[in-house]
Amino acid sequence: MEHMAPEEAAQARATAHKSLSGVEHVQSSSRQEYTPGVLVRTRIKRLFFSAHRDDDHTMHEIRKYKTLYYFSSSQPEMYKPFCGDNGPVDIKALVEVCELIDRSMRSPQISKKRALVFYTYMDAQCVTNTVLLVCAYVMLTLRCTPEEALAEFVDIPGLPIVPFHDASYNKQTFGLTVLDVLKGLHRACSLKWFDRETFDASIFEALYEQPTHDMSIICPRFVAFATPKDQADLHSGARPVSVHSDIFRRIGVSDIVRLNEQLYYNDREFSEDCFKFHSLEFEDCTAPSLAVVQRFLKICDSAKGMVAVHCLAGMGRTGTLLGCYFIRRFGFTAAEAIGYLRLMRSGSVIGPQQNLLQEVEFITRSHAALGESWTADAHKQDNLLRKESVFSDASTLCSPDSTPSSPGARARSVDTAIWRKADVEDDEEEDGLGPLLQALGLKDARVMAADLQKGQSKRLSSRSLDPSPSSFTAMSSPA
Repeated sequence: MEHMAPEEAAQARATAHKSLSGVEHVQSSSRQEYTPGVLVRTRIKRLFFSAHRDDDHTMHEIRKYKTLYYFSSSQPEMYKPFCGDNGPVDIKALVEVCELIDRSMRSPQISKKRALVFYTYMDAQCVTNTVLLVCAYVMLTLRCTPEEALAEFVDIPGLPIVPFHDASYNKQTFGLTVLDVLKGLHRACSLKWFDRETFDASIFEALYEQPTHDMSIICPRFVAFATPKDQADLHSGARPVSVHSDIFRRIGVSDIVRLNEQLYYNDREFSEDCFKFHSLEFEDCTAPSLAVVQRFLKICDSAKGMVAVHCLAGMGRTGTLLGCYFIRRFGFTAAEAIGYLRLMRSGSVIGPQQNLLQEVEFITRSHAALGESWTADAHKQDNLLRKESVFSDASTLCSPDSTPSSPGARARSVDTAIWRKADVEDDEEEDGLGPLLQALGLKDARVMAADLQKGQSKRLSSRSLDPSPSSFTAMSSPA
């Protein structure tokens, strides 16, 4: 990693032809505290990152360093939280920013020797999402690994890159990082699920958060959607089954899976429209049982077309089961699955559902015959996957000044997690994940459970967010 003053970046234009891999990396112990306005080099020769204090600071930098081309996007600061979440921005925003950077890099009005600086504001949400976007562009353009794309940003003191919080107001129990999201996107690209060149933003917009439907194509195999509704309610207008059926026929859906209670529409309407319908209800704000996961895997494996899955909002329960499938069938890690799901449908996988996916990943990696164990023992093991928890009413998750009608919060009902792990003594840890591992025939289950718990703890960060981004965007003159 190397970060430098604007003067040095301007001089770097003369040596832009040299490979960035030859740049000597500064050790973490010797790095100075990040100062607003300082540039961070990326793996792309002409592209740099910078964070500014405010609009006045931006204009000062533009006037002072006229040989540099400063540009930005409002996308990093436009993420709309459901609850306490701070990103990542969705795949449409990611593609739009990649196209903006690409246009600037290729613009005939900007000298090919001129350094370009993509800037944002010195706010944790803005910086974190901007670093994600810039690194995604680097990764997709150079076809490098996520680690290589992010390497220049690792452990820069004072640069507020923070974990992404889930869509709840609960204490964070899973620290999803920029690297996790990049790795999820990278795996999706390797599976040919995503291609920046062929991604159609108009289709994404036509499906997502519309008055009569709210759905997202997650991958060629799955569609996630919010529940259809016969009647309008406080959260949305009516979402007719007929509208959904028409869309599903067009995109090749064969099976529909409902995870929430049958309260909003009649299941038979989908069956009458010639879709194979499956009901796999489990309680809102919880992780699924092993029996439900096993049934879901079988449904998806036997489906002749795409599988459309919904819960109440199409985020928590839906994202969790899709994540289980990604881990079991496509080799995703839990973090990769969550990162990719949130790019494709913001807010996916909530609270303890995140930790459930980590456990599924751990067991999958630790036991090659896990599928057989789930098949044979699913009903016996239901209680083992559900840790002791303290449940509270879902309404407690929205504080009086943070209801869906408040500014900055989305007016959509959310599968919000309300689990809190019960306090247990260290010597009782085998009563948590341990019995599940033992039941599946794993050796040293107690040690494995302890290792997993340590891995979860390392993911968390104590850095805070400053939720006050500016919406101002400025550019240098192309000349």
